Amino acid sequence: MGLTLTEKILGRASGKSVSPGDVVEINVDLAAFHDLTGYHVVEVMEKMGGVVRVWDVNKFVLAFDHLAPPPTERAAEIQVGLRKFAKAAGIKFFHDVGDGILHQLLLDHYALPGQVVMAADSHTTTVGAVGAFAQGGLGGASDIAAIVITGKTWLVVPEPFKIRILGKPSPGGVYGKDVALHLLSVFRAEGLNGKSAEFFVEDPGAFPMDYRATVSNMGVELGLDAAMFVPDGETVRHIKEKRGGVEVKPVTPDPDAKYVDGYDVELGRLNHW
Repeated sequence: MGLTLTEKILGRASGKSVSPGDVVEINVDLAAFHDLTGYHVVEVMEKMGGVVRVWDVNKFVLAFDHLAPPPTERAAEIQVGLRKFAKAAGIKFFHDVGDGILHQLLLDHYALPGQVVMAADSHTTTVGAVGAFAQGGLGGASDIAAIVITGKTWLVVPEPFKIRILGKPSPGGVYGKDVALHLLSVFRAEGLNGKSAEFFVEDPGAFPMDYRATVSNMGVELGLDAAMFVPDGETVRHIKEKRGGVEVKPVTPDPDAKYVDGYDVELGRLNHW
Protein backbone atom coordinates (compact mmCIF):
# COMPACT_ATOMS: atom_id res chain seq x y z
CA MET A 1 0.00 0.00 0.00
CA GLY A 2 1.26 3.46 -0.89
CA LEU A 3 2.06 6.29 1.48
CA THR A 4 0.31 9.61 1.99
CA LEU A 5 2.25 12.88 2.09
CA THR A 6 1.83 12.91 5.87
CA GLU A 7 3.32 9.42 6.20
CA LYS A 8 6.21 10.20 3.85
CA ILE A 9 7.23 13.38 5.66
CA LEU A 10 6.90 12.02 9.19
CA GLY A 11 8.48 8.72 8.19
CA ARG A 12 11.57 10.53 6.91
CA ALA A 13 11.66 12.80 9.96
CA SER A 14 11.41 9.88 12.40
CA GLY A 15 13.64 7.48 10.49
CA LYS A 16 11.02 4.73 10.38
CA SER A 17 7.70 3.85 8.80
CA VAL A 18 4.74 5.46 10.53
CA SER A 19 0.98 5.00 10.67
CA PRO A 20 -1.85 7.20 12.00
CA GLY A 21 -1.96 7.06 15.79
CA ASP A 22 1.73 6.29 16.24
CA VAL A 23 3.62 8.40 18.78
CA VAL A 24 6.95 9.29 17.20
CA GLU A 25 9.99 11.45 17.86
CA ILE A 26 10.92 13.48 14.80
CA ASN A 27 13.72 15.74 13.63
CA VAL A 28 12.59 19.27 12.84
CA ASP A 29 13.80 20.90 9.61
CA LEU A 30 12.84 24.48 10.43
CA ALA A 31 11.82 26.24 13.68
CA ALA A 32 10.73 29.79 14.34
CA PHE A 33 9.08 32.26 16.67
CA HIS A 34 8.08 35.92 16.63
CA ASP A 35 8.22 38.73 19.16
CA LEU A 36 4.86 38.05 20.86
CA THR A 37 5.60 34.39 21.63
CA GLY A 38 9.38 34.38 21.44
CA TYR A 39 10.07 35.97 24.78
CA HIS A 40 8.04 33.23 26.50
CA VAL A 41 10.16 30.62 24.70
CA VAL A 42 13.40 32.28 25.75
CA GLU A 43 12.16 32.48 29.35
CA VAL A 44 11.54 28.73 29.32
CA MET A 45 14.97 28.12 27.78
CA GLU A 46 16.58 30.13 30.59
CA LYS A 47 14.73 28.04 33.17
CA MET A 48 15.95 24.83 31.51
CA GLY A 49 19.37 25.05 33.09
CA GLY A 50 20.08 28.54 31.82
CA VAL A 51 20.81 27.18 28.33
CA VAL A 52 19.92 29.73 25.66
CA ARG A 53 21.12 28.26 22.40
CA VAL A 54 19.82 27.13 19.03
CA TRP A 55 20.61 23.61 17.85
CA ASP A 56 21.26 24.82 14.27
CA VAL A 57 21.25 28.51 13.33
CA ASN A 58 20.71 27.54 9.69
CA LYS A 59 17.30 26.10 10.63
CA PHE A 60 15.87 28.86 12.82
CA VAL A 61 14.03 32.09 12.00
CA LEU A 62 13.07 34.99 14.30
CA ALA A 63 10.77 37.79 13.13
CA PHE A 64 9.24 40.85 14.76
CA ASP A 65 5.70 41.16 13.42
CA HIS A 66 3.08 41.09 16.20
CA LEU A 67 4.46 44.04 18.17
CA ALA A 68 5.55 46.07 15.18
CA PRO A 69 6.02 48.85 15.99
CA PRO A 70 5.92 48.17 19.75
CA PRO A 71 2.68 49.68 21.10
CA THR A 72 3.81 49.85 24.73
CA GLU A 73 6.96 50.26 26.77
CA ARG A 74 6.72 46.58 27.77
CA ALA A 75 6.52 45.53 24.11
CA ALA A 76 9.65 47.55 23.35
CA GLU A 77 11.45 45.89 26.26
CA ILE A 78 10.47 42.47 24.90
CA GLN A 79 11.98 43.31 21.54
CA VAL A 80 15.17 44.59 23.15
CA GLY A 81 15.47 41.31 25.04
CA LEU A 82 14.95 39.26 21.88
CA ARG A 83 17.55 41.30 19.99
CA LYS A 84 20.00 40.43 22.77
CA PHE A 85 18.99 36.76 22.44
CA ALA A 86 19.54 36.88 18.68
CA LYS A 87 23.02 38.34 19.12
CA ALA A 88 24.04 35.97 21.92
CA ALA A 89 22.77 32.89 20.05
CA GLY A 90 24.29 33.95 16.72
CA ILE A 91 20.94 33.96 14.92
CA LYS A 92 21.47 34.23 11.15
CA PHE A 93 17.88 34.74 10.06
CA PHE A 94 16.58 37.61 12.18
CA HIS A 95 13.89 39.88 10.73
CA ASP A 96 13.42 43.12 12.63
CA VAL A 97 10.38 45.41 12.50
CA GLY A 98 9.27 46.02 8.93
CA ASP A 99 10.71 42.90 7.31
CA GLY A 100 7.38 41.12 7.12
CA ILE A 101 5.05 38.64 8.81
CA LEU A 102 6.68 35.45 10.06
CA HIS A 103 4.32 33.07 8.24
CA GLN A 104 4.86 34.84 4.92
CA LEU A 105 8.62 34.98 5.43
CA LEU A 106 8.74 31.23 6.09
CA LEU A 107 6.55 30.54 3.07
CA ASP A 108 8.49 32.76 0.67
CA HIS A 109 12.09 32.36 1.81
CA TYR A 110 12.68 29.31 3.98
CA ALA A 111 10.27 26.36 3.94
CA LEU A 112 10.46 23.63 1.29
CA PRO A 113 8.18 20.75 0.29
CA GLY A 114 8.53 17.71 2.51
CA GLN A 115 9.96 19.54 5.51
CA VAL A 116 8.78 19.54 9.12
CA VAL A 117 8.25 23.12 10.30
CA MET A 118 7.47 24.04 13.91
CA ALA A 119 6.89 27.56 15.20
CA ALA A 120 5.42 29.31 18.23
CA ASP A 121 2.20 30.45 16.56
CA SER A 122 -0.94 28.42 15.91
CA HIS A 123 -1.23 29.63 12.31
CA THR A 124 2.09 28.09 11.32
CA THR A 125 -0.13 25.73 9.29
CA THR A 126 0.14 28.49 6.65
CA VAL A 127 3.47 27.01 5.57
CA GLY A 128 1.66 23.86 4.47
CA ALA A 129 0.87 25.76 1.27
CA VAL A 130 4.25 24.64 -0.12
CA GLY A 131 3.79 21.03 0.98
CA ALA A 132 5.51 21.17 4.37
CA PHE A 133 4.16 19.51 7.51
CA ALA A 134 3.81 22.67 9.60
CA GLN A 135 2.47 22.98 13.14
CA GLY A 136 2.15 25.83 15.57
CA GLY A 137 3.67 24.63 18.80
CA LEU A 138 0.62 22.81 20.13
CA GLY A 139 2.33 22.25 23.48
CA GLY A 140 3.14 25.92 24.03
CA ALA A 141 6.43 27.66 24.82
CA SER A 142 7.99 24.63 26.50
CA ASP A 143 7.62 22.49 23.36
CA ILE A 144 9.14 25.15 21.13
CA ALA A 145 11.97 25.77 23.62
CA ALA A 146 12.83 22.07 23.54
CA ILE A 147 12.76 22.10 19.72
CA VAL A 148 15.02 25.17 19.51
CA ILE A 149 17.56 23.55 21.86
CA THR A 150 17.47 19.96 20.52
CA GLY A 151 16.03 20.11 17.01
CA LYS A 152 13.58 17.35 17.95
CA THR A 153 10.01 16.94 19.11
CA TRP A 154 7.33 14.28 19.42
CA LEU A 155 3.82 14.02 18.09
CA VAL A 156 0.97 11.67 17.32
CA VAL A 157 0.82 10.87 13.60
CA PRO A 158 -2.49 12.39 12.43
CA GLU A 159 -5.06 10.70 10.21
CA PRO A 160 -4.59 11.79 6.58
CA PHE A 161 -7.67 13.43 5.03
CA LYS A 162 -7.84 14.01 1.27
CA ILE A 163 -9.36 17.20 -0.14
CA ARG A 164 -9.57 17.73 -3.89
CA ILE A 165 -9.93 21.23 -5.30
CA LEU A 166 -11.58 20.79 -8.67
CA GLY A 167 -12.16 23.01 -11.69
CA LYS A 168 -11.79 26.77 -12.00
CA PRO A 169 -13.37 29.63 -10.01
CA SER A 170 -16.67 30.99 -11.28
CA PRO A 171 -16.61 34.30 -13.24
CA GLY A 172 -17.90 36.17 -10.17
CA GLY A 173 -14.62 35.55 -8.38
CA VAL A 174 -13.82 32.90 -5.79
CA TYR A 175 -10.69 33.16 -3.68
CA GLY A 176 -8.79 31.14 -1.12
CA LYS A 177 -10.77 32.64 1.76
CA ASP A 178 -13.99 31.46 0.11
CA VAL A 179 -12.69 27.90 0.03
CA ALA A 180 -11.59 28.10 3.67
CA LEU A 181 -14.98 29.45 4.77
CA HIS A 182 -16.75 26.80 2.73
CA LEU A 183 -14.79 24.05 4.47
CA LEU A 184 -15.62 25.60 7.85
CA SER A 185 -19.30 25.69 6.90
CA VAL A 186 -19.16 21.96 6.12
CA PHE A 187 -16.94 20.64 8.92
CA ARG A 188 -17.38 23.43 11.50
CA ALA A 189 -14.70 24.74 13.84
CA GLU A 190 -12.44 21.97 15.14
CA GLY A 191 -14.36 19.51 12.94
CA LEU A 192 -11.19 17.89 11.60
CA ASN A 193 -9.35 17.45 14.90
CA GLY A 194 -6.53 14.92 14.79
CA LYS A 195 -6.32 14.96 11.01
CA SER A 196 -3.80 16.17 8.45
CA ALA A 197 -5.40 17.56 5.30
CA GLU A 198 -3.71 16.90 1.98
CA PHE A 199 -5.05 19.20 -0.75
CA PHE A 200 -4.89 18.08 -4.38
CA VAL A 201 -5.40 20.90 -6.90
CA GLU A 202 -6.77 19.67 -10.23
CA ASP A 203 -5.69 22.81 -12.13
CA PRO A 204 -2.62 24.30 -10.36
CA GLY A 205 -2.88 27.59 -12.25
CA ALA A 206 -6.45 28.13 -11.08
CA PHE A 207 -5.46 28.11 -7.40
CA PRO A 208 -2.28 30.18 -6.89
CA MET A 209 0.00 30.26 -3.87
CA ASP A 210 -1.74 33.13 -2.07
CA TYR A 211 -5.04 31.20 -2.21
CA ARG A 212 -3.30 28.11 -0.85
CA ALA A 213 -1.64 30.05 1.97
CA THR A 214 -5.04 31.40 3.05
CA VAL A 215 -6.58 27.92 3.17
CA SER A 216 -3.60 26.45 5.02
CA ASN A 217 -3.61 29.37 7.45
CA MET A 218 -7.21 28.64 8.43
CA GLY A 219 -6.54 24.92 8.77
CA VAL A 220 -6.04 25.48 12.48
CA GLU A 221 -9.63 26.76 12.73
CA LEU A 222 -10.72 23.38 11.37
CA GLY A 223 -8.68 21.70 14.08
CA LEU A 224 -6.20 20.24 11.59
CA ASP A 225 -2.75 19.14 12.76
CA ALA A 226 -1.44 20.17 9.33
CA ALA A 227 -2.94 21.59 6.13
CA MET A 228 -0.67 20.67 3.23
CA PHE A 229 -1.05 21.30 -0.47
CA VAL A 230 0.46 18.50 -2.52
CA PRO A 231 3.37 20.12 -4.40
CA ASP A 232 2.77 20.77 -8.10
CA GLY A 233 3.80 23.23 -10.80
CA GLU A 234 2.51 26.20 -8.82
CA THR A 235 4.65 25.19 -5.84
CA VAL A 236 7.78 25.02 -7.98
CA ARG A 237 6.94 28.33 -9.70
CA HIS A 238 6.45 30.16 -6.41
CA ILE A 239 9.65 28.94 -4.78
CA LYS A 240 11.80 29.63 -7.82
CA GLU A 241 10.27 33.09 -8.24
CA LYS A 242 10.95 34.00 -4.61
CA ARG A 243 14.34 32.29 -4.19
CA GLY A 244 15.98 32.20 -7.58
CA GLY A 245 18.06 29.13 -8.18
CA VAL A 246 16.85 27.05 -5.22
CA GLU A 247 16.36 23.44 -6.26
CA VAL A 248 12.84 22.22 -5.56
CA LYS A 249 12.25 18.51 -4.96
CA PRO A 250 8.50 17.97 -4.62
CA VAL A 251 7.39 15.21 -2.25
CA THR A 252 4.03 13.77 -3.26
CA PRO A 253 1.74 10.97 -2.05
CA ASP A 254 1.71 7.60 -3.80
CA PRO A 255 -1.22 7.00 -6.17
CA ASP A 256 -2.53 4.16 -3.99
CA ALA A 257 -2.16 5.99 -0.66
CA LYS A 258 -4.98 5.33 1.81
CA TYR A 259 -6.93 8.19 3.42
CA VAL A 260 -9.32 8.07 6.36
CA ASP A 261 -11.85 10.09 4.33
CA GLY A 262 -12.07 12.85 1.75
CA TYR A 263 -14.01 15.78 0.36
CA ASP A 264 -14.27 17.54 -3.01
CA VAL A 265 -14.41 21.31 -3.40
CA GLU A 266 -15.83 22.30 -6.80
CA LEU A 267 -14.62 25.84 -7.41
CA GLY A 268 -17.18 26.50 -10.15
CA ARG A 269 -20.05 25.86 -7.73
CA LEU A 270 -18.81 28.12 -4.92
CA ASN A 271 -19.97 31.67 -4.34
CA HIS A 272 -17.89 34.58 -3.10
CA TRP A 273 -18.51 34.96 0.65
